Amino acid sequence: MFFRLNPEARMVLGVKKGIIYDFFINDTYSIKGEEGAVLRLAEENIDSKGISKKLDISEEFIMDIFKKLNKRELGEFYEKPPFIEPLHTNYPFSNKTFFKQPPICTKLFVELNNSCDSQQCAYCGNEKLNRLFSCMGCNVWKESKMEILPVESYVSILDQAIKLNFREIILTGGNVFKDLDKLATLLKYLEKVNFSNVILILHEKHFKEDYIAFLNQFKTINIALNFDIPINEKASEKISKIIHNLSQNIFLIGIINLSKFGSKEELMEKVNCEYKKIAVKNKKNKVGWQVDFSSSNFCKDYLKVPIFGKSRLLSPNVFLYEWCQEFNPCLGGMLNVASNGDVYVCRVIKEKPVGNILQEGSLSQVIRSKKNEIENFWHLTKDNIKKCRDCEFRYLCNDCRAIEKDFLQTSLCTYDPYKGRWFDDFSQKR
Repeated sequence: MFFRLNPEARMVLGVKKGIIYDFFINDTYSIKGEEGAVLRLAEENIDSKGISKKLDISEEFIMDIFKKLNKRELGEFYEKPPFIEPLHTNYPFSNKTFFKQPPICTKLFVELNNSCDSQQCAYCGNEKLNRLFSCMGCNVWKESKMEILPVESYVSILDQAIKLNFREIILTGGNVFKDLDKLATLLKYLEKVNFSNVILILHEKHFKEDYIAFLNQFKTINIALNFDIPINEKASEKISKIIHNLSQNIFLIGIINLSKFGSKEELMEKVNCEYKKIAVKNKKNKVGWQVDFSSSNFCKDYLKVPIFGKSRLLSPNVFLYEWCQEFNPCLGGMLNVASNGDVYVCRVIKEKPVGNILQEGSLSQVIRSKKNEIENFWHLTKDNIKKCRDCEFRYLCNDCRAIEKDFLQTSLCTYDPYKGRWFDDFSQKR
């Protein structure tokens, strides 16, 4: 008797355990090492008797495994060797079998400046506290604070980004309002070419009432508004006024310092309290909400972060599965252009640029001349990271290389693939 997983089910094995991704219901099913060994041979169209001989285990044990998976609608029995084509989103004509694909570009961060008048945020840039979602905040970095790129160069960058099929353009700073003429020129250009997937990153501290009328000229942009938690009364009133008067989609990002709280429960109580402040005042306005966390040492504050541990795992789907087999879940297809023309593969890791637009002439030329270097980062899958390649969750994990401080570290993971278990903190793991 033959047994095969259904087309929408995919098995991924780790050193100790394995999981079956069920793309039909976007769920996972955990399997033990011995079950994984049986299924691996079954997927090679070896029948139950053949598997029994190869692994020296009883056919009854093998059939029990198959029946259990069949009951969960993960696979079927066959009398003859079947041909099962797994569910794909990419087929031979798009997976380099017949030709090499052009670069797949996802997000382009464009820094309009590297300066800010209120450099008092404890998490700003790369000299202070680490921020979990630092890429979605305004920052002043150690690099030169001179704004070298003229507005014409910025327009050229946006034009090339659209031609390169970047899916999302994020305009950020420093303070994006430092040069309103430049910002207006770029937003008008993006509206003119009907590119609507634009995010403008702001901080509540930068916002003035005059900017409401300015921003309302541009209907299609999305606003990512950063603010500090706890929210003082003045900031709360300002945020409410922004939400009530701006016509764009607004996504609020509240930043909280982990060192000020003793536990996850205490922290979340404060977050919920602050959320209610905003939600009650603005219950007629639908806005997105996300909490960001800052820390001098995420390993030390690990237990306080509600999205660490198992919460780092994304819901399984075939698009994510195939993307993570070829690309890093975060870095894949992403570039960052600094205000001095430097191009980086990450918005936060800025040790060395891959090129400079002023020196090489254009964004397209940087990508063309540094293609191999850029794609090495884009294709830094979990299969290229020692511990990750031994883990069955490697195509579900959405980590951040920037807070790891190293492209190949796994310091902020409490799953041990060699023992097949999660640990509550690092002391248990050791």
